[in-house]
Amino acid sequence: MSDPDQSTGPDAETLSVYDRKAAEYRDLTARSKIDPDLARFLKALPAGSDVLDLGCGPGAAAAHMAAAGHRVTATDASPEMVKLASAHPGVTARLATFDDIDEVAAYDAIWANFSLLHAPRAEMPRHLAALRRALRPGGLFHIGM
Repeated sequence: MSDPDQSTGPDAETLSVYDRKAAEYRDLTARSKIDPDLARFLKALPAGSDVLDLGCGPGAAAAHMAAAGHRVTATDASPEMVKLASAHPGVTARLATFDDIDEVAAYDAIWANFSLLHAPRAEMPRHLAALRRALRPGGLFHIGM
């Protein structure tokens, strides 16, 4: 794998692995109980919130959010992960990198669970600033690293 601090975009090798292992990862996450952090996140959300699931993988967390009555936009840089996430009812999934997050005050909450660890360290301030812009004032932000 290439040095993430030297990268200027998604690591092609990492994306290739995620694409190849998408179904396996879906099956693994489908068997897992709800993440306690996600349960707390959902409990803190107002009903019917607009939520961004950044780096959604196969969409397990996005599916829980949608099932709880939230409007979920799930993004991932892996086409195969987006395909799997989009199969969940109530989840709108789109192919996007961290650089593609350009909305302004669009979300009541952002769930970035172990996705930003793929961002080059030098790019982190820019990505966090974009997420701040995308989050409505007073919004909820979860970051897992």
